[in-house]
Amino acid sequence: MTKLIETFFKMLDKNNPKEELNHIYVDKENIVLTNTVWLIIIKHDLNIEKPILLINDKAKYKYGNLQYSDIFGCTFIDDNFNYPDYTRILRKNNDNMSIGFCNILESIYEIQFNNNIAISYKVLSDLNKLSKLVFIDKYDYVSNTLPLSLKGECNDNSGYDYAIEIMMMPYICKEKENKND
Repeated sequence: MTKLIETFFKMLDKNNPKEELNHIYVDKENIVLTNTVWLIIIKHDLNIEKPILLINDKAKYKYGNLQYSDIFGCTFIDDNFNYPDYTRILRKNNDNMSIGFCNILESIYEIQFNNNIAISYKVLSDLNKLSKLVFIDKYDYVSNTLPLSLKGECNDNSGYDYAIEIMMMPYICKEKENKND
């Protein structure tokens, strides 16, 4: 789990004006991180009684009530923060489409090709950091007004696979004009 957390911290923004988004949120069921362009949710089975915020090392000076977590290998706070309600954007009815079980970038390239959408370079660059840890086998894409949802497994070579969902807003590609007309 520590390797995953280290990788996640590398993906996060460090200067988001909404301070909580510079850190990783952990509640009773999920580990959550976002940079407002993508959202990553990892299911866990850890004994977390109340939500905590895993603090980026560079921001420790902003918090006075830091504690250390042996589970995550980093410091955290357990009060006085206001993380956005990430569950608001989760869809209740998913029409998951299966794709071959492959790494995250291969999955995104296949989805882009099949759905005439594009994912920004920044998102691809961030998600590339997960390419050896995350494998996708399902996705849900309905329309250009809803996020693309990727679902699969995340493994940090600890012998345990965590269910992961990654959501991002794609760009719609314009149809190529036929030059023969």
